[in-house]
Amino acid sequence: MPKYAARFQEKTKKYRLLLLQLLLQPLVVESALTNAALKNGTSKLTNMTVTAALESDGDYTNDDFTAVTSNKVDATLSYTSFDAIKAACDWMKGNWIK
Repeated sequence: MPKYAARFQEKTKKYRLLLLQLLLQPLVVESALTNAALKNGTSKLTNMTVTAALESDGDYTNDDFTAVTSNKVDATLSYTSFDAIKAACDWMKGNWIK
């Protein structure tokens, strides 16, 4: 295997682990602009499952987040690998993601 291919595979593994760690973190809304956009509907969070209640210091609350029927908080959400995430997520099917 060429050197660049081995380096690419190693970087891909690191990015997969980073994605896995990010997916299992609680969602935090940190800025006033983001809070306002979510609260007034300019921006939307949909089809999301997080492991803990949304944290916010603004108007957009966990109740607003879970009021969207496609969003939920599931403390038992857990994946052991990137392949497990791919298997659970329909949008990750296909050849575009390895």
